[in-house]
Amino acid sequence: MAKAVTVMLLGKALEEGKIKNINDKFSDYFDEFNTKEFGKDVTLKNLAQMESGLNWDEDYKNPFLPNAKAYYGKSLMKATFSRKFKENPGDRFEYQSGSTQLLGFAVRKAVDQSLASYLSEKFWVPLGMEQNAEWSTDESGMEKTYCCIHSNARDFAKLGQLFLDNGKVGDQQILNLNFIEQMQTPTQKSKEIYGMGFWINNDNPIKHYYFLGLQGQYIIMVPEHQMVIVRTGSYNNLPKNDRGRPDQVKFLVNETVKLFA
Repeated sequence: MAKAVTVMLLGKALEEGKIKNINDKFSDYFDEFNTKEFGKDVTLKNLAQMESGLNWDEDYKNPFLPNAKAYYGKSLMKATFSRKFKENPGDRFEYQSGSTQLLGFAVRKAVDQSLASYLSEKFWVPLGMEQNAEWSTDESGMEKTYCCIHSNARDFAKLGQLFLDNGKVGDQQILNLNFIEQMQTPTQKSKEIYGMGFWINNDNPIKHYYFLGLQGQYIIMVPEHQMVIVRTGSYNNLPKNDRGRPDQVKFLVNETVKLFA
């Protein structure tokens, strides 16, 4: 679910002018990418939409593949900056933890503070969260932006409610509505199932979009019913027959609406 939170931080940094444009190139922030074939052209938007062209195998179990190296290794920069790019950015949707980790590096450099402190200042405190959260880091203190924000169900629900309230908390607009609409808009390259940080289901009669955690953690927004559904438990081997989306999400939405709407 941290991927969508990282995209929220991108939106805030754009709003505050710390990032000038969502189409800024990643190589504008890290010169070493200017020498990478395809990689020199990747934009922040490409990273947020999972259209970066990065050579990254989204395998969570093989210890020799990049996800495990990023999670268990000492340096997120080493794990991600060492990767090559295999195709032109913007050509194809491919869900990759590495893309969001690169986005996190750019946002952190732009805001010139830790992402955890930026998240706390811009969202956690204004939302009136009940508890402190934790964001896992590597040995340098860099946040794992593709995963690993630890919080509780009620506070996660407040994140979901922020989107149902169009980025407002009371009278305070804490996330720009235009950016929220970009997050919620499914892309053509994903075949209409992914926006920016959010998985989207407009096929279901009850439309919904959601933060997706690896083992069945969700913050699901159901606009038609002004409903937020949060699940924090762990469930392995989730079937993903719903066009690459977990079947469980649609089930939770349909059954919860039956019970409570």
